[in-house]
Amino acid sequence: MQKPQVASAQQLEKRSILIAITSEGQIFHGGQEIGLRGVRGVVKRLLKQEDMPVIVQADRTVSIDLYANVHDEAALAGAKQINLATKK
Repeated sequence: MQKPQVASAQQLEKRSILIAITSEGQIFHGGQEIGLRGVRGVVKRLLKQEDMPVIVQADRTVSIDLYANVHDEAALAGAKQINLATKK
């Protein structure tokens, strides 16, 4: 089992796929709500253009289950590197 990597803001690459999870459990990409079902499609489409890491920016109150579901969808889309970023 691969565990998700944790990276600080300074370590995050400039070119990446940013997925945000709010404290209410909403999932966003590019300022638009995509929901869990939209994660795989967005990641797959963007990875076709260029291989880049996925950064899941989650509120610290987000459940591990929701984060794991988002992580799994990104992995199923072909993401090779998935990082978790949280606010202090």
